[in-house]
Amino acid sequence: MKISIIYAQHAPTGAIGYAGQEAMPWHIPEDFKYFKDKTMGKPMVMGYNTFKSLPRLLPGRFHYVLTRSEELHAKAMENGVQFVSSIQQAADLAKKNGHEELMVIGGAEVIKAALPLANIVYRSKVEGECFFDEERSLVYAPQPPALESTHGFEIVSSEKSPLYILNKTSKKPACHSAIHGLTFEVYLKKPVSDTAAV
Repeated sequence: MKISIIYAQHAPTGAIGYAGQEAMPWHIPEDFKYFKDKTMGKPMVMGYNTFKSLPRLLPGRFHYVLTRSEELHAKAMENGVQFVSSIQQAADLAKKNGHEELMVIGGAEVIKAALPLANIVYRSKVEGECFFDEERSLVYAPQPPALESTHGFEIVSSEKSPLYILNKTSKKPACHSAIHGLTFEVYLKKPVSDTAAV
């Protein structure tokens, strides 16, 4: 079973979003399309807050939701959702159901917990100044060089998306008007022998 991690990250700060059940601080159509392309038809695992922040269940993808709630664990699988106690349990269930890849989509603590298990990281690097809401707490995920030096990944591809421009009169969050670049990066876990030699 291959375990992959996918997230968008504001490169200057390392932030991947707001804490709690909050929507993402940016709305970038190119990144949404990339996320959809990478996850469609595959099971996903996420934290409970990430699950609650979704506007709806994502079509064409099964949702495994991490929670400590014994009451939720006891619930039967329904409507494309199953509550689990660990990433490994989600991977085992996905494999049992005939899937070859499990996508880890957040939040920050789930991403960090998945790094030792993951084979691949898909990172959307968001560039530019972002005016985050100061009344909300941000959450962060590892980024280069820690992905390579601490977690044993190596970058294998980097592809810049066409320049993203948002009309400043948009009602979307203010940080969008200052985003000027988006790069899709792919990292693979180094073989154990290579990692040990570093």
